[in-house]
Amino acid sequence: MKGMSWKYILHTALLALTLCALPALAGPDNVGLGRGDDTPPTISTANQIINTYARVTAPLAPGDTAIQIGASTGAADPIAAGDLLVVIQMTGIVPEPPRGDTTAITIDTNQPVGRWEFVRVTTVAGSTVNLTAPLLYSYAANVTQVVRVPEYLNLTIPAARSLAPSMWDGSTGGVLAFLVSGTLMTSGGIPALNAAGRGFRSGQPVEDASGDVGCTGLDEAPPKGAQKGEGIAFTRYGSSVTGRGHVTTGGGGGVCDSSGGGGGAHVGGGGLGGNSNDGSRAVGGTGGLGLTYTSSSKFNHLLMGGGGGAGHSSGGTAAGGRGGGIIFARVGAISGAGSMSANGDPGGNASGQDGSSGGGGGGTIYLRVAAAATCGNITAIGGNGGSSNSGFDVGPGGAGGGGRIIFQKGSGTCALPTFAVNTGNAGVQANSSSPLGAFYGAQPGTAGATATLTGGFPVLPAPVVVTPANGSSTNNTTLTYMGTLAQPFPTGTTVSVIVDGVTVGSATPDAAGNWSFTPTTPLAPDSHTVSAVAVNTTEGVQSVSSNTNMFIVDTTPPAAPVVVTPANGSLTNDNTPDYTGTAAEPGSTVTVIVDGTLVGTTTANASGNWNFTPTISLADGAHPVSATARDAAGNTSPGSNTNTFIVDATPPAAPVVVTPANGSRTNDNTPDYTGTAEPGSTVTVIVDGTPVGTTTANASGNWNFTPTTPLADGAHPVSATARDAAGNTSFGSNTNRFTVDTRPPGAPLMSAPPAFVNTPTPILGGTAEADSTVTVFLDGTEAGTATANVRGAWSFTPATGLTDGVQQVHATAMDAAGNVSPVSEARTFVVDTVEPGAPAVTVPGDLVNARKPIIVGTAEPSSIVTVSLDGIIVGKTMANSAGDWAAIPTTELVEGSHQVTATAADEAGNMGSASPTRSFKVDVSKPAAPVLSTLGEFINTQGPIISGTAEAESTVTVSLDGVVVGTAIVRASGGWDFPTTALLDGPHQVTATSMDAAGNVSPVSAPISFGVDTLAPAAPEITATAGSIKDLSLNFTGRAEAESTVTVLVDGEVAGIAVASASGGWSFPSPALNEGSHQITATAADLAKNISSLSKPFDFTIDSLAPAEPQVTAPGEFATSRRPTIRGTAERESTVEVWLNGTKVDEVDVDESEVWMFTPSSDLAVGKHVVSTIARDKAGNESQRVDHVFAVQQSHYGWGCSSASASPVTWALLTLALALRRRRLRSP
Repeated sequence: MKGMSWKYILHTALLALTLCALPALAGPDNVGLGRGDDTPPTISTANQIINTYARVTAPLAPGDTAIQIGASTGAADPIAAGDLLVVIQMTGIVPEPPRGDTTAITIDTNQPVGRWEFVRVTTVAGSTVNLTAPLLYSYAANVTQVVRVPEYLNLTIPAARSLAPSMWDGSTGGVLAFLVSGTLMTSGGIPALNAAGRGFRSGQPVEDASGDVGCTGLDEAPPKGAQKGEGIAFTRYGSSVTGRGHVTTGGGGGVCDSSGGGGGAHVGGGGLGGNSNDGSRAVGGTGGLGLTYTSSSKFNHLLMGGGGGAGHSSGGTAAGGRGGGIIFARVGAISGAGSMSANGDPGGNASGQDGSSGGGGGGTIYLRVAAAATCGNITAIGGNGGSSNSGFDVGPGGAGGGGRIIFQKGSGTCALPTFAVNTGNAGVQANSSSPLGAFYGAQPGTAGATATLTGGFPVLPAPVVVTPANGSSTNNTTLTYMGTLAQPFPTGTTVSVIVDGVTVGSATPDAAGNWSFTPTTPLAPDSHTVSAVAVNTTEGVQSVSSNTNMFIVDTTPPAAPVVVTPANGSLTNDNTPDYTGTAAEPGSTVTVIVDGTLVGTTTANASGNWNFTPTISLADGAHPVSATARDAAGNTSPGSNTNTFIVDATPPAAPVVVTPANGSRTNDNTPDYTGTAEPGSTVTVIVDGTPVGTTTANASGNWNFTPTTPLADGAHPVSATARDAAGNTSFGSNTNRFTVDTRPPGAPLMSAPPAFVNTPTPILGGTAEADSTVTVFLDGTEAGTATANVRGAWSFTPATGLTDGVQQVHATAMDAAGNVSPVSEARTFVVDTVEPGAPAVTVPGDLVNARKPIIVGTAEPSSIVTVSLDGIIVGKTMANSAGDWAAIPTTELVEGSHQVTATAADEAGNMGSASPTRSFKVDVSKPAAPVLSTLGEFINTQGPIISGTAEAESTVTVSLDGVVVGTAIVRASGGWDFPTTALLDGPHQVTATSMDAAGNVSPVSAPISFGVDTLAPAAPEITATAGSIKDLSLNFTGRAEAESTVTVLVDGEVAGIAVASASGGWSFPSPALNEGSHQITATAADLAKNISSLSKPFDFTIDSLAPAEPQVTAPGEFATSRRPTIRGTAERESTVEVWLNGTKVDEVDVDESEVWMFTPSSDLAVGKHVVSTIARDKAGNESQRVDHVFAVQQSHYGWGCSSASASPVTWALLTLALALRRRRLRSP
């Protein structure tokens, strides 16, 4: 096989598959609208992919239950158990037509390309997908894919969003498939379902720089021929498949020079590509060949549109248009204006002198709606041919042929006017002077096809196979199959009958849904199965399979049965005797024949045994019986043996019982039974209603029977019956009643006297057998007898009094027959005639806080104590073995004084004297809650004394922070104190209750809260600025612990206090202070009176005296500089304000030498200037202002009268004026 292409190998395999494919078992389409169990996706983009695809890697044959697949592509959802898949052969027509062949291609049911069926996944193991049911068709490897089909309940596609298949890549993609059992919601705008240009691949341009012309070949080697578009011939697409001849539905490529590519096809054929550039030769690529679907294949074959061929080019990149893909959707209803497209893509437009490419063929839209449908446009239009705008005579592309639409709805506005399957437009070239016009030989394709079905998409009901019934047998080899089909079902629905997995025929159900089918080919005797599916070829759907009934064809009759009873020559008294026997074939029907007449039928069990009891009585006399057997298939055996038997149904006379005589008594518990009966009859003796044995009457009619089982003592009836030889039984005999008595009476029962008695002659008594004589023994000595009455009761009183102490009595009984009983159990009792001592009352004490106080005391052990309160008996109780007793009154006592007494009665009933009286008081009033004395908000001791008031002489229980810490006794004055142990610093709360002498507890007191704080606060801070201060009275400020009390000390003496705020700030206005140095310190006392350490000292000086006036020492009266340095003297470390001509110009510091100076920052005008100065010391005290006048001289001055400068006379006068001014300023 060297040199043989793999495509050729695949072609051969495809042909073999087609020739060897088995006929389909049944139609594939039975999933209806799906199960609705996929979660609807959120559709967030255009062309969103929802299908998962996988290439089938091994050939498939009918009956296969597993598929080998390659890697998955498309959506992220992996193929998994429970998924619905569609198996579809995408390409690979068999046989492949020659290139350019114009013979019509018919897609019929035997053509594998486009064939599809649904399968359901059970499991996925690696690359193996296991199926729930076997495949129905054969499929070729590598050209077949599986597509996961989502099953939605409802699906919404928003505006500007859409679903699309993956691009067909040669092995997977191109198919958008889904089911919606509810409603599909769409919106306008872009197509909601878009398979446009996602089908068969287009021809790609081949660069031809050879300059060759005149090419004409249907298969023209590249680069003289451009690539053909892809069609349904799998082996004829690729970079080496070039030339103008089309390949099935794929358009041919252009050839040299610059002819156009042919259009792809589907149902409509593709258009011819435009003419060549070299002489306008009609050598454009031929259009793809249109397909014809037969009526039987229109539903079970789906194909994509063919790709357009590429135009011939010398360097262009204009590829042909891809064919439209496949949209497969079945939905309950469609709402909205969304459109759907499976259009072919347009061919590529060429530039320069290149030919343009052909458009792609329209794809397939399979859209079936069960109810109402509204929609936008639904199109499977061929793509336009490519055009050229270069102005050269170059071939435009041919148009793609129209696709295919299959549409069905129940109602709604979605209808034919919105459907389009027309061809695209042929391309044009821009040379308006071309004699061939704009199309330049390019042609449109032809239109596709639209098929609409009447009524909504049906989901056919599954038929029911009624006969043959499951598990039945028949001897009819051409039996009639019958069943029902539930209404409603669409017109044209038939029922296909499948026997042993093979469809043997079909039947048309009547209006009521009943159907039947009788085959002409007989079945072999064996077990068989029958099932059925409903098929509607008009709708292209079928139902799920019916029930499967197993039945057996059996044409062999069974062997003759055997009659066993009645036995031949036997005698019976049953005029409806059971007929029994055996049959060779278990489960066969046995017919019983008596006196030559059929009397009934019965069925042989699994062991072959049968039994039949007739309902009509036979007359006395002889009768013959025989039988035949019929198996489950209806085959009848030969006749059985014949048994003759005699019926005798007349009973004998009743026998007579003679002994034991009626009313007799006997101590023989196996007495003889005797009597008379019909001679030779069998007598059954019945005692106490139960047969005890049989005997035979002798020739004289006498009979005798002695039992072996003894009778129980008591009365017994005896009777008898007689049965003759035919088995007839007489009426019952007379009944004799007799009594058997062989037992002594039972030992008497002693019930008196009680355990203690207070009399020396107590009554002794009990029970014994009725009417028996009872002998009484006291302390082992017979004391006398008594007779039991009819109820068995007896009593006996000793004639001689008994002494105090323990006594014992027992007895025996003798019945009327003289049988003596065993000795009774001894009864022990005590004779006690002495009264007990008086009891004692020990509790309650003098005071109780209960209205039903427990009363406790002592008395004679086991005596009954009667308790009296305030003279009234309030109860009884028993002293225990130690003599202790207790009682609780049942009625509440009032508050106040009460008296209790008690008496005791011993076990013999002797009553003692009363106890001494015990007095007590009932007090149930709670004392008032204690009142706690406050400790203040804070304390600085860890062992405070808790004090308060409460009811005098009560006990106070103190709780600290919710925990009881101790008690205190309240003084007669009502006051109390409780010292605590060391407490932790922090908040605490104290409560208390008081308990009075009676034990009554008061309510809880109102709590008091306090804080324990034993830590001294931090030393306060003084925040005022240190240094010289001119005020005699100051406001000192600082920080300390929040809310603490700050004590301020000036020069070591307390000057006053201040309270820190919640934020810790404090201030204190001081009294007037003397001039000079001072020091402030402070301490802080917190709320608990803890005092801090002394703060850091704050030193300052009080200086309220103004400094001496500053002196200006320069310039003198005249300054020769326009920026003279002004200097002077003043108090050391003071600050001097400098003013020029009434304006403050600066502040300067006085140095350690008491000198200051200032230089103006700008030139001064020539003439007089006044500098004023004020000194301010560190405390802020200011001196008197001092003025100093000086004059700024001009460096050169003239003497003319017109001069603007001052004359010498003027300067002399100015000098004089300054001197006079200084004199005035210094005068006092």
